[in-house]
Amino acid sequence: MSFNETPASELTADYCQLKAWLSLQNLGKEVLLPKSAMRWLQTLQTSKGRQASEILIIEGIHAIQEASAGGLDILLCFSERRFDPSWLGESLGAKILPKLVCIPRKDMTRLATTETPPVCLALIKKPKTPAMPAVFEQDYAVKPPCLLILDSLQDPGNVGTLIRSAVAFGLSGIISTKTTVDIFSPKVIRSSAGLVFRLPVVPTDYDLEGIMGQCPSSSRFWLTTSHATSPDGEKTHSLHPGIWLETAHSNTQWDVLILGNEGAGLSKRDGQSSKPLQAQWLQIPTTPACESLNVAVAGSILMASRYQALG
Repeated sequence: MSFNETPASELTADYCQLKAWLSLQNLGKEVLLPKSAMRWLQTLQTSKGRQASEILIIEGIHAIQEASAGGLDILLCFSERRFDPSWLGESLGAKILPKLVCIPRKDMTRLATTETPPVCLALIKKPKTPAMPAVFEQDYAVKPPCLLILDSLQDPGNVGTLIRSAVAFGLSGIISTKTTVDIFSPKVIRSSAGLVFRLPVVPTDYDLEGIMGQCPSSSRFWLTTSHATSPDGEKTHSLHPGIWLETAHSNTQWDVLILGNEGAGLSKRDGQSSKPLQAQWLQIPTTPACESLNVAVAGSILMASRYQALG
């Protein structure tokens, strides 16, 4: 079967055919990819295309470095002629060199999701996400370990920022509900500075209730607000280091931070809040001039506070 005859639905076959076509080219020179190959590569900008092929397209030097540091294999690397693989670092650059494909700037622009294309793009196999129970079975240095649940977040920038903070402040993993934006989208990867490849990230087909049902029974759930009372009218606890120290000296197996949608908050179930009964509200003190905090800011403050208390 020739490259152009590959059925559009067979995305894995598309990759194999692209590799076969490239093996016949002089990769020491700029190549013009077949139109069918460009069409397939552009599907990787969509959640459906990434899910079908299990391949991601990542943009820029830093994202490629982080993917490699996270143990992921770089399948192919695309760049313009001016790109020097040593910019990735001596060791990684040497590994990338046999997989480097030089293409015209117009093609780099078509494959990029930014207005100005990066100096390089890469294809990687989508990380294997652990089954949710496996996240809770691992041994973690910080006790109790901490998990972040993202419930219906829609802004890739917020999700990427939270992933970046989760790595910075030692969280053990992130789980997202089925209505949260695709965690492996180019925008999330870019806003996380590639750190999405540095910790267990589990996109699920569950709603918030389904995820909470799989958390260990002794988990302690935390929600956040900047007000003295919660959206449900409950009294809140002011955020301070003692909150986390109390948890560390209890029989709590896991701290679970839950962050809801940017505008609507936690997802609703039959018109009612899906807040777990055992969850506690933490108030982040702010000046009266600030009505509320951006979800990524609030989440990062919680993670930083916990890290400062427990290390």
